[in-house]
Amino acid sequence: MAAREPSRAEIGHAISELLRDEEIATLATLASDGSPSASVMHIAADGLKVYMHTFVRTRKYGEMLANPKVSYAASHLPPGTRVDLRLEMPSLA
Repeated sequence: MAAREPSRAEIGHAISELLRDEEIATLATLASDGSPSASVMHIAADGLKVYMHTFVRTRKYGEMLANPKVSYAASHLPPGTRVDLRLEMPSLA
């Protein structure tokens, strides 16, 4: 039996929950040469509205004024799932 696709309301609720629980996201803007420019930032959310703070004399603020097409990514890493790669890497000595 195929899995049921979630409704738009269910997806919106899940995204709202993620944004409420997470405090960090990555904001992507476009540099003047068209290349991507990413900044990790603190976020606050009200439902699906996300708020980020920056100062007016920053690179990313200037990039947003020049091209307001931005994107952001927030993700969730459940407790106990983080892998400490330092413990997994063989010694180089």
